Amino acid sequence: MSFFSKEVKVSPRILPPIIILQSFIYLFSVSFSRWGNILVDTFRDPLIATKILNGSVLYRDILYEYGILPPYLLAAFVGLLGNHLAVFVFYGIILTLAFSVALYRISRLFLDRVVSTVLVVNFLFVFAFGQYCYHGIFNFILPYSFASTTFIVFTIYALYFFLKFLLTQRKNYLFAWAIFMFFAFSCRILLPLLVWGAFLISGLVYAIKNRKEWKIVFILFAPIIFALVGYSVFMIFTGSFSGFKEAIIDHILATKNSSFVAEIMGLTDFKNSCANIAQSFIFYIVFIALALFTCWITPFFSCGRKAFYFLLPLVLIGFVVIEQVMGVIAVRSFQFLPMQIFLIIGAVVSLIGIFRLNHPKWMVLFALCLVSLALLIRVIFHITAHHYGFYLVPISLAAYYIFFFKGFDVILKRYFPDVPRRFFSFVLIFICAMSALSWWRVSHSLYLSRNLVMRDGDNVVTVQEDMLNFRTLSAIVYLLKNTPRDATVVVVPEGAGINYLSKRMNPMRHVSFTPALFSIVDEKDVIGDFIKSSADYVVIVQRITSEHGASRFGLDYGTDLFKWIMKNYSSEKVIGPFPFTSNEFGVAILKNNNMQ
Repeated sequence: MSFFSKEVKVSPRILPPIIILQSFIYLFSVSFSRWGNILVDTFRDPLIATKILNGSVLYRDILYEYGILPPYLLAAFVGLLGNHLAVFVFYGIILTLAFSVALYRISRLFLDRVVSTVLVVNFLFVFAFGQYCYHGIFNFILPYSFASTTFIVFTIYALYFFLKFLLTQRKNYLFAWAIFMFFAFSCRILLPLLVWGAFLISGLVYAIKNRKEWKIVFILFAPIIFALVGYSVFMIFTGSFSGFKEAIIDHILATKNSSFVAEIMGLTDFKNSCANIAQSFIFYIVFIALALFTCWITPFFSCGRKAFYFLLPLVLIGFVVIEQVMGVIAVRSFQFLPMQIFLIIGAVVSLIGIFRLNHPKWMVLFALCLVSLALLIRVIFHITAHHYGFYLVPISLAAYYIFFFKGFDVILKRYFPDVPRRFFSFVLIFICAMSALSWWRVSHSLYLSRNLVMRDGDNVVTVQEDMLNFRTLSAIVYLLKNTPRDATVVVVPEGAGINYLSKRMNPMRHVSFTPALFSIVDEKDVIGDFIKSSADYVVIVQRITSEHGASRFGLDYGTDLFKWIMKNYSSEKVIGPFPFTSNEFGVAILKNNNMQ
């Protein structure tokens, strides 16, 4: 008698979460402790959360360019679980898994379980754990800004409930949308405003189509009204209005003409950006045409399954060869660049469908495309999986997959009934998998290159073995061993990781002193804050800030501040050459002249 007397059946519903979770565990284990950058951005949010727990108030005591909720939420996590880097990683894990669930649910409104699972796995491999540059700050686990990843999680849940409302017309979904949209406004200001505008347009189209539903327009204004009230109450009770104006409003106004923002949007070389988009769009058309031709010549039905099983490996090998030969150009460089074209096509087609065909899914697709386009504004001519695209692009993946899998399925069914649609879908899935692996090869190689480990209690940081990290870690060790535990340290132009890992607090309102700061704050006021804080130590690091249009602190910008520091602080320890005196990286630890 067999030990198993009955056949064991696995529900298809269980497989997607198992595959997604296994992918997450693999990616997490491979990349463990290798996220982020010591100098650039990564430790800004942990440092701010620590300062809040020590009694500082956002905007009033801390210059912070994002919303209220993320730093106080992180501070609550730290207060409950302890001030360890693992707490922030745990927070990042929650955001990653929460986003994955919502992305899967939105995809399932149109696509089957297999394609929806591939979509989420693609998100994990390409975006959530992406590492495509030295900094390593563009991922969901330990990102450059938890405000950005928290915002996008609230946004995707707002989108999900809005789409559910459009499908069911149940008001409770719209109320849930309003709540999550309010939370999105609590994380950031300008981006949620653009997204809210897309929701408003979608709601107006819905109201025009359903003339009895005009009252929902009033509900659509609820998030922005509550956000205004929430921020106002916070500023009144904390006396932080001037700081809010300086950190948020002045920052938004200053970035309008920022070369950094223009570069991220693809405006600095507009003609080349447009040419790349056109080339990538043509590449997609050719690639899809090849896939269709392959399906058309495959005798799937006429010769039976044996012919299919014989030809399928040959087709897959052909695509692997194409990917290997054209991998860098065809897959990574061009993959997401034409996304705005497909979203515009989707929005126009769905808008026509709303008024010509009486089916709620046209309204759902219109809202999905419009919100996705609003999120892509900041990278509109340079859409990619890294830089800010790592959190702005993933929601658009749902519309992207719907366009290719559902759109072409309908076209094939109507105009090419003899072409095997399942085979075509399989080829698309294979292409998506190869694309994700192409991106992951880059990330994986960069993760493996990080072998320099710093352990300090529960904090484990693994970085590249180079002179920059060796000397930065040496500076951290020096501060730990040779300065008082309660000593205050200011790092210029940037390096919150030195503060966080050395456990030496920054007493100033400013966490970094890059050109972005001096575009909104007068240098004399920054010097005044230095005088007021009277920090015990100043650490100068050779952090090149060329992305902001000025490279060297003290030479290209911040010259008066540098002179003031050199006048009021004395050199105590220089690791490598003095910063910005040569091309070689160096760190200088300076001590306040008033300290005995």
